[in-house]
Amino acid sequence: MTDNSEVPPTLLSALQETPMPENISAPGLHPFSISSEKTVAFLHTLIDNLGRLSHSATLHSATVVNDPKTVSLLRQQSAGQHVLHLSRTQVAQTVTAAQERRRAERGYDGLADDSSAISRISAWSSAAGMQAFPEAAAGTLVLGGKVLVLDVALLPEPSVHATFAGSTEGRDSPAMDAFFSRLVRSVARGGDGRKLRDALEYLMRLDELAANDPAPDAGARWFGEVDVLAKKLAEFTQAEAAYLAQHTPGQTSIPLDVLLLRGHALGIPYLHSPTICFLVYLSPRIYLSLKRCAPTTPPLQFPSFDIPPLHLHTCLSVHPPPIGVTRAVLNCVQLTAPAEPPPPSPGSMLSARPSFPLAPQATSFEHQFPLPSGIHAGKYGWVLAFARGVVMSQSRMLEIARVVRPHEQLPFADPAAGLQFATGSWVDMLLNPDGPMPMERYTATYASPTGLHPPLRLTLTTPDEPGFLLERVQVYNMQEVWAVLEIVRDQCWLNEILSGCAWMPEASSAPPVADDAGAPDAATEDELRALLAGTYTPRSIPVNAYVGSSAVMLTFPERPPMPGMVSVSVVLNGAAGATVQVQGAMGAEIQTSALEEAVRRGGALGLPGRVWAASQAVA
Repeated sequence: MTDNSEVPPTLLSALQETPMPENISAPGLHPFSISSEKTVAFLHTLIDNLGRLSHSATLHSATVVNDPKTVSLLRQQSAGQHVLHLSRTQVAQTVTAAQERRRAERGYDGLADDSSAISRISAWSSAAGMQAFPEAAAGTLVLGGKVLVLDVALLPEPSVHATFAGSTEGRDSPAMDAFFSRLVRSVARGGDGRKLRDALEYLMRLDELAANDPAPDAGARWFGEVDVLAKKLAEFTQAEAAYLAQHTPGQTSIPLDVLLLRGHALGIPYLHSPTICFLVYLSPRIYLSLKRCAPTTPPLQFPSFDIPPLHLHTCLSVHPPPIGVTRAVLNCVQLTAPAEPPPPSPGSMLSARPSFPLAPQATSFEHQFPLPSGIHAGKYGWVLAFARGVVMSQSRMLEIARVVRPHEQLPFADPAAGLQFATGSWVDMLLNPDGPMPMERYTATYASPTGLHPPLRLTLTTPDEPGFLLERVQVYNMQEVWAVLEIVRDQCWLNEILSGCAWMPEASSAPPVADDAGAPDAATEDELRALLAGTYTPRSIPVNAYVGSSAVMLTFPERPPMPGMVSVSVVLNGAAGATVQVQGAMGAEIQTSALEEAVRRGGALGLPGRVWAASQAVA
């Protein structure tokens, strides 16, 4: 016999007990969304409950109730159950909100004890699940897990030393010690301890995995992963920087923005959490601001970057990152769904990525991330998480899927079919995320800061390709990490170019604006003479913009009286990160290197104005 205790007593209670998410959005249904697993689980639960409801309703449809009193009692029972359900829900929400507010303010659910720095550190550590043992010596504290032990000393300056129980190799991690020393120093001085709590919670997650790992050096295997990988990434970055220094003579330091565009993401350990953070992309505005305020310090090694590592670490350690900074955090998380088996080898990827144009020797580089065994096998995995998410086109999302799931037939693997629930273009998600409907075109005005050319009246035609918000990707090795970050970097470069202007949706009913809008009806003799001589300066220059996979195309009319159009294409490759090609502009002396430098400085959408100015100089 089946146990009927699990069967809801009524049809109404079956619906009421179904956990309903706060919101279900179409962009969150893809496998690289944070909410995808919860949303899919809810949909499965809803389908099961609806099936049971349909079956039960079919069985009860044949029941005939002729007694009005019975019907009235059933209605009263349903109304009472509904009121009781609403009361329970409201009470639960109130209790949860109060607990979250208290946890957000204090970081722990116990009584606040701010009498001393030791008590505050103990309280925040206990909230993370660690045991705190104050020692007899003044200003000392021991924080312990099953494998991890942190020795905290507040005098003369707050410092932390981490050790791993059961590790015979005696490995030390100065970077981890310095990171937690900064967090403890902040709490000891009365600062917010939530960062310390979150960092210790992550270490306790690794502590649980290390405690159940049968390997003799389990502590060093899990807690030393960041240091081992950081050392390898530093050597790889130096190899790419050495290549750039060899092929760009005369430069005393390597531009960081060029390295990120031509090479790979920069691995920074212990940036804002006890993990490795990858700096994927810097917008021109952020890069120039970091370079402008960077202190002048002698390089510790050659080749060096134009932004000192310490200054970069200080400016980027805030969370969430500043607008214009794209970074990905590699951490070990608990999976809500069983983990998929890792690929047999990095060479099994169906994608051409990653590519190593600056360091070909890295093609054979392999580094597998540790996975738990025993009772935790398949329950934890390594994930690349992107703060705020990155707007991605469907073609690039499919490319990421071919990297991390090379032999899985995804439901949206056919680009022609597309995602049936996705509407609009990825450009709509980027430029008009709150728009009620997709737009065919966007318009903007680009004015030269130096008055080099008339204002550019830009018209952008949106591509017919859906967009999605990339939030997290599960990975197994560094080859997959590099491949995913290459794809994300290309998309970020394209997104930043389009974000260089304040775009507005084009009103379908608005009449087209002529070049001589607001001008007198009759042209003067001087204007006609300038038009025939090719020296006429229009009030604005119409420019049509088109977006490709890794390129932007800008077209505008030739200078009068010559017919035709001038085409300017910007492609992500070349010595400065991008290559510019100009077709047309007959007779004009175009300095491609100057245009490519303008793209590097964030002026890609202003290239038609520069080409127009060069044409006017010839005239």
